[in-house]
Amino acid sequence: MKFYKDHYDVVIIGGALAGMSACLQLQAWGIKDILILEKHNMPGGLATDFVRNGFEIEATLHEMMSIGQPGKRLKVGQFFDDMGVDIDWLPVPECYRVALPNSGIDKVLHPDYDDSYTTVAKEIDEVCPGTYDKVHELMLLCRRVYDSMNYLSVHPMSKVQMLLKHPDFV
Repeated sequence: MKFYKDHYDVVIIGGALAGMSACLQLQAWGIKDILILEKHNMPGGLATDFVRNGFEIEATLHEMMSIGQPGKRLKVGQFFDDMGVDIDWLPVPECYRVALPNSGIDKVLHPDYDDSYTTVAKEIDEVCPGTYDKVHELMLLCRRVYDSMNYLSVHPMSKVQMLLKHPDFV
């Protein structure tokens, strides 16, 4: 009995997060004859753990962005939902932090889940007075760039169209 077949519809090089995500998406599109080639002895890449000298070492990704709240998913969270991957996401409140030791600034920031970015701007303004408007403007610009990247990843367009529809991205 042969281990490999003579033909596959798709061969994916690398069984880490990107390779396995590509495989999930291809299967969702109805492509079932897929081979994933991985040089390591197990798939997962950085999403694995191993035991050495009796200690379990977790080498996996510990935080992930672009998940969003249930019912209001961002790009990565929507992908997992679409693929039927059920994950109990745990919030990491200390994920965003401004630390400037020489200035005595150390502030944990709390994300807004309504896309207003007012909380982050207020919290930065508390430690750097007078920055609210500019920080808020920057956060809104970052969101427009993020939205443009997500749009452009699935809607090809000419450079002229890109300039007209997504001026902040360019």
